[in-house]
Amino acid sequence: MIIDTTELVLIPGGGFTMGSEEGNSNELPVREIGVSSFYLDRHVVTNSQFRSFIIANPAWEKDEINQDMADGDYLNLWNGSSYPSGLDDYSVINISWYAARGYAEWAGRRLPTEAEWEYAAGGRDQFKWSLGNTFDERLYSFAVLTDPIGFPVMSLPPNTYGLYEMSGGVWEWVEDSYEVDAYLRIASRNPLHRAGVRKSLRGGANTFENPNYLRCAVRGSNDPTACHEDYGFRCAMDAD
Repeated sequence: MIIDTTELVLIPGGGFTMGSEEGNSNELPVREIGVSSFYLDRHVVTNSQFRSFIIANPAWEKDEINQDMADGDYLNLWNGSSYPSGLDDYSVINISWYAARGYAEWAGRRLPTEAEWEYAAGGRDQFKWSLGNTFDERLYSFAVLTDPIGFPVMSLPPNTYGLYEMSGGVWEWVEDSYEVDAYLRIASRNPLHRAGVRKSLRGGANTFENPNYLRCAVRGSNDPTACHEDYGFRCAMDAD
């Protein structure tokens, strides 16, 4: 496959403070972490993009997927390889970690690590939320209480790296396995945590009414087969 880099943003390597003393116990201890340069999708994967994957890989269709790869809510808005009309550029939702990883591999990419995701989300200034250190609800996909259909990508301002909807929108699967106290053991450079059955999620979701859950440092987790109405993903790629 020829890799299309037009949807990717180069995130220059550097150091940042990972975690937060303002949040939950799983954000501790705060660590100084180094990250190498990498590419990250400027927006989460859309229904249209995921449909291309489904067409090329029918085994990942809603009615064909192996039950070990996703639970019964997988692509629950879809009918076979089709999604509801008008949602082409909406975030794909009800995606398991396995399906997100399968798409990334098919696209010649990978899932970002927790460290990469948090580093990129804060932008060049390492803001508390992706767009600033104070929360302006007009700038985020936030407190959406209607029937879940995802959200239209790139409909709100990007952060200083040019990444869209890093806070709110959907929870985004990342590569790492999850443990509450993982920060006690992760490496200080390019960490990737492999211990634990659950997988990590980042970004919060547009169904949350409390902006505290949309901070860049917030961590979520679930079984890798779990598919929820606010689970999606974006892909990364090495910069070399």
